[in-house]
Amino acid sequence: MFKNATLSSIESDRTMSNPERTFLAVKPDGVQRGLVNEVLRRFEQRGYKLIGLKMLIFYCCLINIFVGCDYPSSCSFKSLFENDAVDKFSSNARDERTLVVVKPDGVQRGLIHQVLRRFEQRGFKLVSLKMLMANDDLLNKHYAEHVGKGFFPSLKAYMSSGPVVAMVWEGRDVVKAARNMLGATRPLESAPGTLRGDFCIDVGRNLVHGSDSVESAKREIALWFKPEELCKWEQSTHSWIYES
Repeated sequence: MFKNATLSSIESDRTMSNPERTFLAVKPDGVQRGLVNEVLRRFEQRGYKLIGLKMLIFYCCLINIFVGCDYPSSCSFKSLFENDAVDKFSSNARDERTLVVVKPDGVQRGLIHQVLRRFEQRGFKLVSLKMLMANDDLLNKHYAEHVGKGFFPSLKAYMSSGPVVAMVWEGRDVVKAARNMLGATRPLESAPGTLRGDFCIDVGRNLVHGSDSVESAKREIALWFKPEELCKWEQSTHSWIYES
């Protein structure tokens, strides 16, 4: 038994010193059916580390990658994370957009899929998604109202301590709905069933950020995303979620 355990440990250490990477794409049917969270869940629960994440519209370079390339420069996976999304479809004029950011503790704890699942199941449309390290300039602008306050240095240190996942959701009254789904800023004051109520205890590790108003959402989305990164697409379930 001990020999097997030792061999297993050595194999694990050797594997960790030479990690592999793989590429996955959730295809349009998976996005339309609200299964992005399910793909992430399988990998987060298995313990694999997410190192890149992005939402985009399928374009010619992607087709070359999947079915064959006609010239070398068109076959690089790197282009997936450098090419801008195509603004192809229109959005419903009555819909709002909001910014949701899974903070470093949420990423480290493998809870990205939990955030995605709540919004996909509710029927909101994912407009953009990416993984990044929040730099000093971005955090100063995002938390401009807190600059100079006593807690700001620790807040900034926390938000820059690891990767975050930023996402934009679209739908009717999505700003207010998102705030209700996230729960109170202080997790111990959050109701069970909310993200913070289910997964958080300490206000300094409260998992996720959500815009607090339509105006704030517009400002924050502009800070975190370029206009061309916002994917406009027709949600096939729209008429089953909204009466009109």
